[in-house]
Amino acid sequence: MNSTVAAYASVLLLACARPTPREERPDERFFQAAELARSPSAEVRALLDSPSAAVRSRAALAVGRIADPQAVPKLALLARDDETAAWALGRIDLGRDALVACLPRPACARALGGNIQAIDALIDALPEPEAAFALGVTARNKDAKFPARAWSALSEALPRIPAAAAYALSRMPKGERVHGLEIALRDSEPWTRALAARAWGVQGLPASGLEKAFDDPDWRVRVEAARGLATAPGAADSFKKVLPAQTSEHVRNALFEAAAQIGPSVLDAVPTTPCIAALARDRIRKRLVDTPDCAPRSDWRQRARIGALAAELGLETEAAAAMRDPDGRVRGAAAGAAVPALAPEVRKLLEDPDPYVVAEAAGVLANDAGSREAAKAAARRLDKAREKPAGDPEYDALASLTPLTGSMLPKRPFAVPAEARAMPRARTLRIRTSKGDLVIDLDPDVAPLTSSALAVLATRKFYDGLTFHRVVPDFVVQGGDPRGDGDGGPGWSLPDEHSPLRFLRGTLGIATNGPETGGSQFFLCHSPQPHLDGKYTVAGKLRKGDDVLDALQVGDTIDLATAE
Repeated sequence: MNSTVAAYASVLLLACARPTPREERPDERFFQAAELARSPSAEVRALLDSPSAAVRSRAALAVGRIADPQAVPKLALLARDDETAAWALGRIDLGRDALVACLPRPACARALGGNIQAIDALIDALPEPEAAFALGVTARNKDAKFPARAWSALSEALPRIPAAAAYALSRMPKGERVHGLEIALRDSEPWTRALAARAWGVQGLPASGLEKAFDDPDWRVRVEAARGLATAPGAADSFKKVLPAQTSEHVRNALFEAAAQIGPSVLDAVPTTPCIAALARDRIRKRLVDTPDCAPRSDWRQRARIGALAAELGLETEAAAAMRDPDGRVRGAAAGAAVPALAPEVRKLLEDPDPYVVAEAAGVLANDAGSREAAKAAARRLDKAREKPAGDPEYDALASLTPLTGSMLPKRPFAVPAEARAMPRARTLRIRTSKGDLVIDLDPDVAPLTSSALAVLATRKFYDGLTFHRVVPDFVVQGGDPRGDGDGGPGWSLPDEHSPLRFLRGTLGIATNGPETGGSQFFLCHSPQPHLDGKYTVAGKLRKGDDVLDALQVGDTIDLATAE
């Protein structure tokens, strides 16, 4: 940290220590209006100088959501002692240097997660745990390049920060001379053991070292051991040893997914049912054998499963048949999974009457120059949707065509329901599922529009009868889609209300398909997910129903949702 910034920081700390005159916090609608405008506000920036810590923090949240570059100097003074200010700097391109200057402060290290230009500074900040977590988050960036010293530094840090170091090693590519994970595998904390199990395989350590992890009492550890097994040398023998004893559906599903990566050597050990096992067998064979018969084809989900796998494997005849299915959800699934060789078939779907299918096809064809004319024709057909709000299926389909057409769409105002804009301040969301009840504490103080919108949807009975369409073991359970295929929504989109709040076990987040695209779909985390922190809206936290969260599987239903 340079001397000038340090001097200003010292002055600020002294000022905060003195009694200050009371200052009332501006009405929340003031901040909401500034955030929805998504443009820098001198009035909001001025509040970063407020004598009230609460007002400064709320102003930092607003300038972070706006990503106001003019706020960087003031945020730099606050970041050492205000996590929200550090988070806001991490949202602004010009904020990196200020964050590096205040390392190894935890808030500053955490805010640098995902910044590939800060990798060396984060390594130097070890063994600060947040620096290790930030390295793991950064590893998700395909452009991230790590110096050889990163692996040795994390290995040395493992005894002091086992969870954080194991997290980084579980996300980074394979390195040389990694050591210490065997101790983390025996840690008293289940999350640490789970991270170590995944890191074990990612770092190419022998599969036999993971076999004891499959006896762990926590199913999440066993799930991550299964994922680690997928890339561990000698995985086939270990897979055959551990599979028969596993009774958890989550663990078996993870093992079946790993089988597809391990390859032909485990084919005989994988059963033909359930469908996830059949999918693994067919991925190994690279042809459709077991999947077509694992469930009745009268169910659109089964036809979507077959079509998506055929498109993924490049099986032209089967994929083309799925792209002509009478159910748009099947056509969309096949389009979304298609390999480049199937571009001619996917291109035909740009004429589809279902806007969700058009959006799936456009996403796959985004870099296909041969599809430009077809995309322009589709855009002309959907041109009236320009006047519709973001979140409307036709508007979103039109927006998905822009990478191919090169045209720009007018920025549309957020069509948040009037009830949500009135901010009724619901505090509790109750969801009765086919597996039991979930009670969630909403957070209208940090995400007022989002939590209120969820409450409005529950009050309208929107969620009643919908399914949980996505379950990724030890990651998330996701529901709230009226189509049931992951593409649907309420017909409007929510503004992102990102914050420094962490995604921990039971955190309620809002699913999106890009910036400002949240709607009715929500997810609940099985375990902490640092890579989601600050990048998705946290709307609440599970208060009751941990066992229900763990039991939910794809197809389980929301019988009743209420808000109060």
